[in-house]
Amino acid sequence: MNKKRFLYLIPNEKKFYKTRNERFIINALRDYGNEIIEIKKFYVLNLIRHYFISKPDGVIFNSLKIGKKCERIFKQKKIKIPKFWWYFDSATFGNRYKKVINLAKQTDLFFNKEKKEFKNYINEKIKPIWIDQGAPSICKYTKNSHYKYDLGFFGSASKIHSERTSLLKRLDSKYNLIIYSKDYHKFKKNGFKNCLPPIDQSNLSKKVSEIKITLCFNSIATSPFCWSDRVHLMLGSGAFTFVEYVDGISNFYKDNKDCIFFNDSNDLLNKITLWINSESKDKIRKEGFKTAHSKNSYKVKVKEFLQHLEHYYES
Repeated sequence: MNKKRFLYLIPNEKKFYKTRNERFIINALRDYGNEIIEIKKFYVLNLIRHYFISKPDGVIFNSLKIGKKCERIFKQKKIKIPKFWWYFDSATFGNRYKKVINLAKQTDLFFNKEKKEFKNYINEKIKPIWIDQGAPSICKYTKNSHYKYDLGFFGSASKIHSERTSLLKRLDSKYNLIIYSKDYHKFKKNGFKNCLPPIDQSNLSKKVSEIKITLCFNSIATSPFCWSDRVHLMLGSGAFTFVEYVDGISNFYKDNKDCIFFNDSNDLLNKITLWINSESKDKIRKEGFKTAHSKNSYKVKVKEFLQHLEHYYES
């Protein structure tokens, strides 16, 4: 595709750390030679201004919240600009479904990974395209010197995940579990022994190298091709990772080679017993890291994204 100029609507700079997914996508888009104009505030005003001044080839955004702020402009026929929404989240998780549908109708291409909803999107005259997130290039591999913890978990303590929290509680009573979370105070209040604030991706590899088994759950394990972006993040940081199985994930990572898949809590408990003291962990860590960065990096995903845009412009 010929190099393009895109407006990219991103979260406010105060909240926009170098390790947000948007930043990895922007960096990859620029690596492929595209010009990216970042809009970080006054989205409607700056969108209109750059539309007339910069003559962009399209606008890209990821956030539902930011997209809703610009929805009125998207609907105006005077502002003729291709709109590409790469939505990271599930439309059916929580109460956001109608908002997602209404906004997606205003876009030219809608990128998402909740494949089971694609028929509904098509019925709503939306053009859905499956795409996944990726492993950030800032994630490195750290050799293990010694283990500090048996198990590790990186994630939230939301009420929506109460079953997961209950399972973690069982594991915490039996193993030396470390939790890194923005909700670490909630976990502490719930009686968990080791709880710390979240880790920046650039420092993640050192932390996961201290953990025998890193646990990666999926919020919607029954939704094919819809898994947590932490899968790529953990494997891309060299973690020995247990991944809750979702249909389609074996197309990207191989069981017992890149990571270990588990189907339910009983399967997880059995496999922890089997693997926790295995000497094969380092070999699988290295393979998972290699696969994450060679086949599932953000650079790979953005290349795929640009190919879809190329088909759009050609048509």
